[in-house]
Amino acid sequence: MYTGPVYAADAPDAGICSYCTAFGTAAERYDACFADTVEGDVSRDVVTEILERTPGFTAGQSPHRLTRCGYGATFLGPAGARELKAHPDAVDHLRRQCAAWTWPPDQVEDSLGSLDKDGGPIAYLFRCRVCETHLAYADFT
Repeated sequence: MYTGPVYAADAPDAGICSYCTAFGTAAERYDACFADTVEGDVSRDVVTEILERTPGFTAGQSPHRLTRCGYGATFLGPAGARELKAHPDAVDHLRRQCAAWTWPPDQVEDSLGSLDKDGGPIAYLFRCRVCETHLAYADFT
């Protein structure tokens, strides 16, 4: 049974059949989706697959799914600075996001160093299903 987040008014509290999640039956039956947003330039079919057929995950703020190479990236789990050391491509992805927010470089590095998967702020780690590049976004709250 899938017991993660469901965005629907009438979804059952006891969970949803994983098969029904994967094949879109649950999304259709409950007018549900399993993620808040999809980040990236992908086709409508990919957005539908992610929002209506891919299990969600709990995040501090509204969870969103990352994409790359035209597909939804695989969610690997929460990560802190220690876990991200093994994935410099994900750290670079986070740096680019912070730079887009016009954060000064020292603030970016301090924020990335403060990431803690057990206590927040927290990052969410993904891997591209095509090129295997690691991606991440963070809740800096």
